Amino acid sequence: MASTSNTGELDINVRRTEISDATKIMQLFNSSTEKIFGRVNVVHLIEKSVLSITITDDQETMIGQASFYDYPNIQSHVVERWEDLIISNPKLAHCSPLNTLFLHHFVALEGYAKGVAKEIFKTFFNATPYVHYCLLSVKKGTAMGDSLNEIFSPTGFISKLEGSEYEILICHRHDHCPTLHIRPAKVEDHDDLVPIFNRQSEVLKETYGDYFLAELIEAQNENNKCIVVDVKGTAVGFMSLSKNVNIDILTSCFELSPFNGLRRPPEFSNAENDDGKQASETEEPTDTPAKTSSTITIGTDTSDVHFKSKLADVYDDDDGNQCTENLKYFLLQDIKGIDRASSAPVYQGTPSVICIQLYCIDEKYETRSLDFITAAFDFFPNVDYCVITVPHLVPEFPLLQHFTRVTPKPRSTFPQELYLFHHYGLINSMKVRNVKVEDVETISKLVQNTTGKDMLLRDINLYNMARRDPDGTDIKAYVAVCLNQPVGVAVIRKEENIEYIRSHYNIEDFIYYNHYMREEHGHLHHFVLNPIYSHFSKYFIQEILRLSKKNAIYYPIYPPYVQLNETKPHSLASCLANMVPIRARRQVQYVVDELKHNAPSNRILQQMDNYMLFHINKKLVMEPKITINARIIVVGASDVGVSFLEKLIFSPHMRFNNLKLISPNGIPGQLKPNSLRNQFLADSYCYTQQNYDQIALHSWVSVIKGEVKAINRKSKYVVVGNDTKVMYDHLILCTGCRYQYSCPTGVNVDENVVNNETTVPYRYFGPKYSNIFTLNDQFDCQAFLDWLEEQDFINRRDHVCIYGSTIDAYTTVQALLEYGIEGSRIILIHPPAASPINCFNNSIVEEVVLKGLKEAGITVHHDLILARWEIDESNETVVGASFTSDNKPVQISCSAFICFSKLGIDYSIFKAINDSCLVYDGRLVIDSSYRTNDPCIWAAGPMTKFARRYHAEAWTHANFNSKEVGLKLAETVLSILDPMLESEAPDAQPDIIPVYNHPKTFLTKLPGNYTYLHTGKPSLNISLDSMMVQPNYGHVLVTGSHTVDTQGYFRLHINQYRSVETVTCLSKNEIKVNNLLSLYGIHEKFLNNVLSRYKEGLVSDFYQYFNEPWATAIFHDRFHDFREEIKEILFNKQVEEESDETFELKIRKLLDEDFTFTKKELQQLGEDYIKSCKSSTEKRLLTYLSYNTYHLPMYAKPGIV
Repeated sequence: MASTSNTGELDINVRRTEISDATKIMQLFNSSTEKIFGRVNVVHLIEKSVLSITITDDQETMIGQASFYDYPNIQSHVVERWEDLIISNPKLAHCSPLNTLFLHHFVALEGYAKGVAKEIFKTFFNATPYVHYCLLSVKKGTAMGDSLNEIFSPTGFISKLEGSEYEILICHRHDHCPTLHIRPAKVEDHDDLVPIFNRQSEVLKETYGDYFLAELIEAQNENNKCIVVDVKGTAVGFMSLSKNVNIDILTSCFELSPFNGLRRPPEFSNAENDDGKQASETEEPTDTPAKTSSTITIGTDTSDVHFKSKLADVYDDDDGNQCTENLKYFLLQDIKGIDRASSAPVYQGTPSVICIQLYCIDEKYETRSLDFITAAFDFFPNVDYCVITVPHLVPEFPLLQHFTRVTPKPRSTFPQELYLFHHYGLINSMKVRNVKVEDVETISKLVQNTTGKDMLLRDINLYNMARRDPDGTDIKAYVAVCLNQPVGVAVIRKEENIEYIRSHYNIEDFIYYNHYMREEHGHLHHFVLNPIYSHFSKYFIQEILRLSKKNAIYYPIYPPYVQLNETKPHSLASCLANMVPIRARRQVQYVVDELKHNAPSNRILQQMDNYMLFHINKKLVMEPKITINARIIVVGASDVGVSFLEKLIFSPHMRFNNLKLISPNGIPGQLKPNSLRNQFLADSYCYTQQNYDQIALHSWVSVIKGEVKAINRKSKYVVVGNDTKVMYDHLILCTGCRYQYSCPTGVNVDENVVNNETTVPYRYFGPKYSNIFTLNDQFDCQAFLDWLEEQDFINRRDHVCIYGSTIDAYTTVQALLEYGIEGSRIILIHPPAASPINCFNNSIVEEVVLKGLKEAGITVHHDLILARWEIDESNETVVGASFTSDNKPVQISCSAFICFSKLGIDYSIFKAINDSCLVYDGRLVIDSSYRTNDPCIWAAGPMTKFARRYHAEAWTHANFNSKEVGLKLAETVLSILDPMLESEAPDAQPDIIPVYNHPKTFLTKLPGNYTYLHTGKPSLNISLDSMMVQPNYGHVLVTGSHTVDTQGYFRLHINQYRSVETVTCLSKNEIKVNNLLSLYGIHEKFLNNVLSRYKEGLVSDFYQYFNEPWATAIFHDRFHDFREEIKEILFNKQVEEESDETFELKIRKLLDEDFTFTKKELQQLGEDYIKSCKSSTEKRLLTYLSYNTYHLPMYAKPGIV
C-alpha cells in the first residue's frame, strides 16, 4: 500500500517491506533495538512475518520499519497456544488469534521515531480490518523509548519464562483507526455527501439533478433506509439499503444453492435463530472454490439450456417514490432483456435479504467500510443476507473484500456481479483448533457436497485414531469453530517432496528457500469453509500455519484424467483464490548413465504425475489481490489463446473472475496421454502435455464448447451455437488457422482436363462425410483413432489417402505406419506447390524423408488437384477420389481421406467477423497493439495480419512463436486492467510492428522413424540456399550428414554475431529436445568455443558433444539469468576506480571510432577485463553453480578439489 504524509519536513511513502530493504533496515539499528526485540536476522524476520511495513522518503531513504507476527517473541513453545498465557488478565481477555497480532521489530530514523511509529500503526490497522489489538512482549524493566511508549500501554501482565520476567504491552485499534460511527441519514447531510459523490462520479448529478440525494433520504420507509458515517458531525459516507429485492431473478442467474436462494429455511422463518443453531445448519455448504471451471456444450441444432423471455428489474417496484424508482433504473438499466435459465431451482422459506442500492465513502475511511455492514444489520435485524450488485468494469473496492462473490450460472447474461454477506460473518469469535472425535458428524454434514469428501473423512478418521498415516506420515487436522460449532475443516501433512517441488517449480519467486527448514513446508490435502465465512479464509490459513508450525503450504491440482486415490487424497480446496499459482520450471534432460554418481538425487529425478502447484506462506496471507471482474472471452484454444490465459492466471497479485474460453473441443490437454495420438501432428513445442497439466486451465477458465456464429459489437456479446449469448467486456479472437475440407474442382475427369484448366474453389460448402477427416488438434486425432478402431481398419485392405504436402501430412504418414497400417495401403498425394520451397527447406532432410517413404512402400503422387470424390450413396461415405494432373487424370480408391491441403480460418468465425464489420483483408486486420477496429475486440495469431500502414505485408503472426505472441497480447491487455502498471503514453514515433525474439520450433516423427527437430529465428519463407549465399549468413556446422541412420544429422547455424540462430536435428535415436532448444541465442563461446573446435576437427558428433557433462549448466533454466548478471557486471563495473567509465562504455567508444579492434586494443580490453570484471564474473559463476547445486552436482566447487 502507499500513502503520503508529513513527518516533520519529510514527505513519506508507506509500503510493504521487501527483502532488498534488509541492509537499509540494519542501518537504523541502535542500542535499544536489541534490548527490546533481541538479536534478529532481518531477512528471516521479514520472510516469516505476517506483515512488514516500511516507510521511506521521496528519495527512497529508509525512515522506519516494523514487522508483525501472529505470536509473541518470547519462546517457541508459545507459538501454538499463546492465548492460554494471557487469558487470566482482564485487560487481555478480549485478545484472540483472530483480532491480535504482535510487534516483533521496530526501527526508525533518529529524530522521526514518534511520527514514524504513528504512521506505521495507522497503516497496520488499516491493512488488517479484523485486528483490534497489537501486543508487545518485552523483558520487565526494558526501556522502550518515547516512540513506543506513546503507542503501547502496560497491561500489568507479567509471565516468568526461562528464568526471565516478561511483560505484555497493548496497543488498541481505536487509538489509531477507530470504529466508524454510523447513524440514520438526514436531509441536512446532503451538502456533506454531494462533494464525495461528485469526486467519484458526476453521472448521478447529471442524470437526476442537484438534489437527488436529499430526495432519496426523504423517501425512507420500513423497507428503504439510508445511513451515513458521522465523523465529528460531518457525514463522510453514505449507504442506501432496501428490502425490495427480486430474488427470483438473482436465483435464475447466480449459483445461490449454497445460500438457500437468499431465503431463511422454513424451520427458522417463525423464530429468531438464537438457540445456538449455526450457519452450517442453516446453510448448505459448498465444495466450489472461489474460482472453478464450468463447461457448457452447445450443439449446432439443439441446446441443453433454454431461456425465458425478458427479466424484470432486479428490484421490485411496489414501494418507494419516483426518485427511488428512477435510481433503481439508473443502477440497473441494462438488466432488461437478459436471458435466464428456465430450470432455476426452487428454494423453500421466506426471503431474508437486503440490498445496497447506493454507496460511497470518503477514501480516508474506506478501510473501515465493514462498519457499514454492522449498522445495516442493526437497521434490518431480521434478515440474514446483504447483497450488492456491481458493474463488471468497476474495480473491487474495500467493502467488497468482506463480501462473498456469487458465481454466475454458466449462461447468465446478467450485466453485473453479485456479492453477498451473511450476518454470521460479523461474528468475531471464530477460533481454529485441532479436530476432535465429536466433530466428525458435523464435518460430515459440512462436506457432504464436496468433491473428494470420502477421502477427506478418511483422513479425519486417521487423524482421530492415530494422528498419522499407516506409513508413519504425520497428519494434522484443524477445524474453524464459530459459536462452538465447526464451520470449516482442513487437513495437512508434511511436504515430503519439497526437493522435487523446488527443482520443478519456481517457488523461489515467493520464498527464500534457504531460510526455511524442511519441517516448515506443509502439504494441504483438504480445505473446506462454509461460504458465508469465506472472508475468513485467510485467517483460517494463517492459523493453520501457526498451529502446525509451518511457514509454507503447497496444494496440487492434478489433470482430469488422473484418478485420485489413497496415494493422492485431495479434495477440491475452497481457498484457491487466496493462494498463488506457481510456474513450472523447464527441466534439464540428464544423461544419467554417463553422469553416474554425479547425477542429481533421486528426489529430483523421480517421475511423478504432473500437476499444477498452488502455494501460500505467512507473508502472502495478508497480501491483497486485485480482483478483475471484467468479462474476458477468448475465442479459440490455439497456442496463442492458451498463452494469453496462462499469463493472466499466473499474475500472482491479480484474480480474474470471468475468464471464458469458447472452443469446439474445450481446453487442450484434457485427454489422457496417448503417445500415438500425439504423433499425428507436428508439435510446435509451445505446449506439451506436461505443460497443459502444469497450468491446469480448467481450474481458472470456464469453457463453452461450441463455435462463434455472430458478434454483436453494440451490445457486446457473441452468439455461440444457434442462440446462446455470451457477454463480453474484452473479446480475444485467436482461433488460428485450421486445416479445411479439401474443395474439389468439380470438373469431369473423363474429359481429360489438366491442372491449368481448373480453378480450385476457395471454400467447400458441400456435405460432410464421415470418412473425410481434418486433423487440427488432439481431439480430432482421437476421433480419427476411434474411427480406425471401429472400422477395424488395420485388418482391412482398404487404402487411406493423405492429401497435402505440409509437415503434418508426413507426420500422419508415420503415425499410420506406427498404428500398424501397411505402407502399401497409404497414399500420399501432393497438390501443386504454391512455393518452390518445401516444408523442410533442407535438401538433406527432404532426401532422407523421401527415402523413408520409399522404404515403407508408400505411394506418392505429385501435382494432383482434387476433382471429385466418389461417394457410396448407400452409407454416405467416400470410396475414392479423382484428381487432375498436368497430363492425365488419376483415380484412387480409398476408405479414408485426410485433408492437409489448405490452412484457413473456419467459415463460422469468418462470417461472424465479416458480418460484424470488423476490418478483414484476407486476414483479420489488427494494429501493433493487437486491436481490431473495435477497441473492445483484440486478435492475434495466424488468423490476423497487420494493417497496411505498417508496410509489413510479408510479416504476420504466423511467422512467429505463437506462445510469445499470446504472451505479448496478454501484456498489452494487462496494461489496461492492472492498476499497478502505468499506462504507456501514446508513442510519438511512427507505428512499427512488435518485436518477437523467441524461436519458432517444429518437433515431429517422420517416415523412416526419424525424429525431426527444427528451431530457429522467425523468418520469411525464403529458400535455405538463397539465405546461405548471403555474406552475413554466418557459419554452418554439420555432423552426421552421411550417417543419418546411425549417428543422426545435426545442423548448427551460428550467425554473424556468433550466436546460435538455427538448430536442425534428424535422428532415429532419442533427442534431448529441452536441452537443444536451450542453445538458441547463446554465443558460441558459452558452448566451449564450439566454432573453433569444429574447425579444428575436434567435434564429429554434436549429439555426443552436447551430452557431455560440461554442457549441463547451459541447459539449466536459470542460465539465462546468469548471463544477464554477467552483462550487468560489464555494464556497471568501472575500468578505473577514479573514472566513471564502465567496461561497456569503453567498448562502445572504441566501436564508435572504428568498427574493428586493433590487436593492441583487444589486448588492452583483455587487461581491463581482468582488472575490473574477472573477479566479479567468477564469483557470480560460483554463486550460480552453488545455488543450483541440486540440479548441477556434476561441477566441482572450491573446497572439493
